[in-house]
Amino acid sequence: SPDNDVRDYLHLDDAVDGILAAMQFRPEEGSYDGEDAPNVVINLGTGRGSTLREAADVMERHFPRNAMEDEDDAAVAVGSGDDEEEEAGNGGDKEDNLPPTVSYASTARAEALLGFSPRVSLEDGLADLLAWHYDRA
Repeated sequence: SPDNDVRDYLHLDDAVDGILAAMQFRPEEGSYDGEDAPNVVINLGTGRGSTLREAADVMERHFPRNAMEDEDDAAVAVGSGDDEEEEAGNGGDKEDNLPPTVSYASTARAEALLGFSPRVSLEDGLADLLAWHYDRA
């Protein structure tokens, strides 16, 4: 299910730092092997994967469900739709039977060539996101 899929979440501030470092990067003559030496692919990311469930847990620590009574009531009224699918004979979501997908960046080149490593953790980044959102709500 999507809750178990693993992704690499990079904070916007870290992404900007990485892009600026990449824009300033100039490979030295003979420093990189390969035909496309001036066109080196460099991944920006944390190099660590997190599930959507882990991200949701972090968000809930910063904004517990009991603080959202009105939103909880609305969510219960809408429902997830799982019961309706099973009643319709679909047997639930077919994606539940699929293995999780795992995707996170290999950051070795960013570290070696750019000296880049992210500074903002998933926890701090999501706290920033929630603070930004609630300042504007």
